[in-house]
Amino acid sequence: MKQTLKDELDRLEALNIIGKVSEPTDWVNAMFMVEKKDRSVRLCIDPVDLNKAIRRPHYPIPTFEDATEDLHGISIVSKVDVQSGYWILLLTERSSFYTTLSTVFGRYRWKRYPFGLLSVQDEFQRQMDEIFEGFEGIRILVDDILVYGKSQEEHDNRLWQSLNTPVRKDSRRVDLKVDASKQGLGAEISTNGNICGYTSRALSKTEKNYSQLKKEMYAMVYGLKHFHHYIYGRKVTVTTDSRPLETILSKPLHQVQTRLQRMMIQILPYDLEVIYSPGSNIPVADALSQLHLPDTDL
Repeated sequence: MKQTLKDELDRLEALNIIGKVSEPTDWVNAMFMVEKKDRSVRLCIDPVDLNKAIRRPHYPIPTFEDATEDLHGISIVSKVDVQSGYWILLLTERSSFYTTLSTVFGRYRWKRYPFGLLSVQDEFQRQMDEIFEGFEGIRILVDDILVYGKSQEEHDNRLWQSLNTPVRKDSRRVDLKVDASKQGLGAEISTNGNICGYTSRALSKTEKNYSQLKKEMYAMVYGLKHFHHYIYGRKVTVTTDSRPLETILSKPLHQVQTRLQRMMIQILPYDLEVIYSPGSNIPVADALSQLHLPDTDL
């Protein structure tokens, strides 16, 4: 069994599914192996404790009963299984270290979603729905694809389309500029330099008592959540005029003050690069935070 484990670790590392870990990590998960029907093994983590800390995105997961409603009058149905489908999903580097597992051969972290994480089905279903959006006669049930048609020809055409249509790669650069004043928050989002939206809101009486660093982090969390539909699943550059914020976000979670950890956990699902720039370079976000309109989107 020990050699079987070593062979599987080597195989997954060669595929860039996992990577070795040498530095200290906030989380270390227990591991176990499950034998498959073909006598091969599946390497898993025990995610019970980790799942208690994960914020689940709660994307709607269809049931087989939902799918059968589409099959009225259908004569031919094919089911396509997505092999090792969860490995399609990349983890951000920060999130990856939370999946560290301990083995007799050392510690490894998952670079792609491991089986058992609370959020994996939601995220996989969301991305599959995006890939097949607009396709007729196709229903996604997590890692199963149902392809159906009223005739052999219609079914075969839809099956060919599902297997051969290239997936569009969205290479647009996404920039989020955020700022916080004593009274409010402001954020501006753009793709490839083209502005997509603005938002601002006033701080509550309690929030006005936050330290300036906490306000700046709150502005980033607010901007990410407000523009979630633009940002989630994409590489995002966040610009702030707070150099301390840039510094603190480069630290491991356990080295951050407790009062800021809750906000940092909220940004873990996003693939971010946070950079500092003087306030003069983010005039719109700065102005919006100064205007501090009460819960108003512009």
